[in-house]
Amino acid sequence: MVKKWFWIVYLALLAVMVAVATLLPKCSGRLKVLFTLLSVALPLAAFAWNAVAEGRQDVSAAAEQPLDEDAIDHIEGMLKACERARIGINFAEGATQPLPTGASKYGGLPDVPEGFEWPIDKQGRPLSLMMQVNCAEIAPLDKDHLLPPSGMLYFFYQMSEQPWDNSTGGARVLYFDVPNESLHRATCPEALAEDECLTERAVQFTLHLSYPSFSELLNDSADKQYLVDHWDEYFVAYEHLGGDYLNEALGIGLMLGHAQLIQDVIVDNSNENVLLLQLTSDEVNDDGVMLGDCGSIYYYISRQDLNDRRFDRLTFALQSY
Repeated sequence: MVKKWFWIVYLALLAVMVAVATLLPKCSGRLKVLFTLLSVALPLAAFAWNAVAEGRQDVSAAAEQPLDEDAIDHIEGMLKACERARIGINFAEGATQPLPTGASKYGGLPDVPEGFEWPIDKQGRPLSLMMQVNCAEIAPLDKDHLLPPSGMLYFFYQMSEQPWDNSTGGARVLYFDVPNESLHRATCPEALAEDECLTERAVQFTLHLSYPSFSELLNDSADKQYLVDHWDEYFVAYEHLGGDYLNEALGIGLMLGHAQLIQDVIVDNSNENVLLLQLTSDEVNDDGVMLGDCGSIYYYISRQDLNDRRFDRLTFALQSY
């Protein structure tokens, strides 16, 4: 219903206009025109305001629709069925610099065996070391025994252009199974710009549970429409299990488990692929590296290739906000 005060104002002005036209026939023509326009405009404004108000009430009523508790329970069960152990990565404070040879670390120069050749992309440009992981350090956290129990993993990326995928050879993962005593710190290639060599930082690993993002669960689910119809219930169920869909506690990266996706899925079947590493933008340090627009880079490998140690068969993506 149109608000009463609109009609009161409208009728009052209409009465004034009639009085002016009747009692003051010699009044200004402009004044008469003004009252005439107001007599037309005010009802239109009243109807428009009423339509907006009713629309807001409809939206508010829709927003207040109760969530489907059965759907929340059902989706919680779906998420629990996909539960995986995940290794979180954070910067370690107070570490001695330079870090000892063979230590897991973010950035810096890799600790490599004799005969190491610095990886380059298809245009011959050297890649930046993003992470170095001593597999023996994280073996106690690898509950599913997916990674090699010993040796070194190295994650490289082309930082000058930051490619979205690996079509240019801009992402590489290397693995060497040698003792720390056989490692030495590599020399930075002359062609690698200073700002493309990340500041070396110590890291620490923690173990926690992970659950699939909505896009990943939807991609792997046989009943996609059910999830689409219960979008809100998914996020409630996810939070019930301690999920962090806002990535507030992501740290600097993840290994194994489910990725914190920013956009759509990267691999077609998450059950057949393993997240080797998700590395996020460093928004903590003044000289931290930004990946896209506060984005992340993702290194995936199939379970079969991981078992065969074929780290050259990589699925890579950069996702950004």
